[in-house]
Amino acid sequence: MPSQVIEYLSIGNRPKNITGVNGAVIISALTSGYLSGLVRLIEEIPNEYITISGSDYGNLIFSVESIKNAVEHWSSGHNMALQPHSGKGLLELIHAALVKCPDAVPSPTTTDLLFVDDEEMRKSIRADLSSASSALSNGEWKAATVLAGSVCEALLLWAIPKAKDYDPQEIKDSQGICCAPENLELAAFIDRASALKIITTGTRDIAHRARNYRNLIHAGRARRLAQDCDRASALAALAAAESIIRNLKMATEAANGLTLTDAQLASDASQYAKK
Repeated sequence: MPSQVIEYLSIGNRPKNITGVNGAVIISALTSGYLSGLVRLIEEIPNEYITISGSDYGNLIFSVESIKNAVEHWSSGHNMALQPHSGKGLLELIHAALVKCPDAVPSPTTTDLLFVDDEEMRKSIRADLSSASSALSNGEWKAATVLAGSVCEALLLWAIPKAKDYDPQEIKDSQGICCAPENLELAAFIDRASALKIITTGTRDIAHRARNYRNLIHAGRARRLAQDCDRASALAALAAAESIIRNLKMATEAANGLTLTDAQLASDASQYAKK
């Protein structure tokens, strides 16, 4: 992972005298092993995690190949110095490039969220959705349940203020006091989204079942109910997330604020009625 290399590059982990004047990288008996390890760690990073381009990518490749080639040709007793490139030492160039790379990227099969207009939020939610699916595949039921539940919350938090009939005065907490959407509990999120017609009644019911499962992450409740997160809870939470995504994709097609048409609402209801 990029963060592992960044930690490896931290000043405290570097051998003494690995850098010379102006950040030149010194290859010697004391540093060759460290530098070989650095090259190996970088080469083990999956390609999809290297998300940089342009000069950052060019500097990374130049620095890694320069170090790799120099270490391979270094002979004991003859120290070498790799001079800075573009005004910076090679180790600093590698650090500057990898610090911009993520430790997690969504699987290519993860559902797209192109309707979310906030790029950073879209990336974050999609990464959580991908991680939830991965956790399900790995049998990590609690992680899958929690992550998928967080996706549901994040999507509804994004969507509710954009609804066609959204009225801030109608957002109230359990005490009936007006509050910001982010202060609502998940149950209130779900009901408000349904009332605003940005999710269907079928999705609402699925989301509530997932919410009940997600409550099991609290040890006290799990003990009282003698239940725990399992494959069913993980599947329910992911089903809720995917159902919300499906509805929001349709709702974003409205010309004047998020809303599902009566036909879309009726179609969804009829599907669930048949089942």
